[in-house]
Amino acid sequence: MQDVIDGFESTQADIMDALMYYRQASPEDAFASLATAKIDILAVQTALQDPAIVQQLGKGLKALNAKVTTCIKTIDAAAVQVDPESGLKAKPAATIIKQLATVAKTVKTSEETITKAISTGKGGTTDKVMIACWSDSFNFKAGQLVTYSLYPPGYPTVTTWESDPVITLKNSFGGSELDLDYGYQLGAPDKKGVRKLTMRMGPKEGYGGSFDVNYQGVKSTRLIWNRGSSTAAALIYGMDGATLIKGSYTMSIGAGGTYWWTDENGRHTGTTSVPVVAVPYSIPMNNLKSFGTTLVNMFNKIAPSIIGESGFTRSSAICTEYSETSMTLLFSASYGDKANGGIATVTVIMTHI
Repeated sequence: MQDVIDGFESTQADIMDALMYYRQASPEDAFASLATAKIDILAVQTALQDPAIVQQLGKGLKALNAKVTTCIKTIDAAAVQVDPESGLKAKPAATIIKQLATVAKTVKTSEETITKAISTGKGGTTDKVMIACWSDSFNFKAGQLVTYSLYPPGYPTVTTWESDPVITLKNSFGGSELDLDYGYQLGAPDKKGVRKLTMRMGPKEGYGGSFDVNYQGVKSTRLIWNRGSSTAAALIYGMDGATLIKGSYTMSIGAGGTYWWTDENGRHTGTTSVPVVAVPYSIPMNNLKSFGTTLVNMFNKIAPSIIGESGFTRSSAICTEYSETSMTLLFSASYGDKANGGIATVTVIMTHI
């Protein structure tokens, strides 16, 4: 049964990687992570055919197999949107981010079928600490207190702890997904040997972190997602936490492009560039979401002219730097495939008037 749990955990980790790669404007890496996620979930599907697991899960196996099939389908669907083939237009970034979080949640829900069976004594046992969360761990909000249940190795046959587990909180991406100042609270074992682990989400919304539970030299890891508000999740990557003052901003733009094509003589490449120029009008900034949307819309109009090609299928944006009076963003858009295609990049510097 441990192999099945580990497979679900690996799949969730792969999807979390895909989510962060996508937010960091690396759709190819996100696609590769989803491909790994599919390999891991297919391994789970195979493991569920083990006669011992079939016997342990009994009638619940049919429903679990159906959930795993759904996981495979949702991973495939997300992969198509993360890095669409030439000629297919991608959905808005906020929609894809939401879709990836939904895929991870689908995998977690499937895993709960196993963990609930073990926690109630109806589904075998595990070889290491089992971490369970009966709430939606992919929908936590900033500042929220969250609680996990820890089951000792060998549960439910073993209900005692020979020592306290060592807990390590990790902010993997944005820097403050988990509140490290709060730390964690580890409760004493209850009558069944279950311990409650409580931590608090940090202020960094739209990012993922993790925590390790190390018990007698064996480590268990759980991903945790500080999804935050819908507004935070929709912001350009890196913009969350920006403290721009309201007002009007001037804009300077520098652009470049790379394109490639293949013929009977092989593969060729070309480049184009536009020096940094000041745009002769200002843009109002009343809130970060509408400000970011305005910039994205402007980029979508500029991109085709950079390398003389319309029909871009993949685009992304990153905020690389900000202060109270300025912000630097990097936009990119691509089309085609490895044989024939191109990518346009635009650097935008916004400065308060």
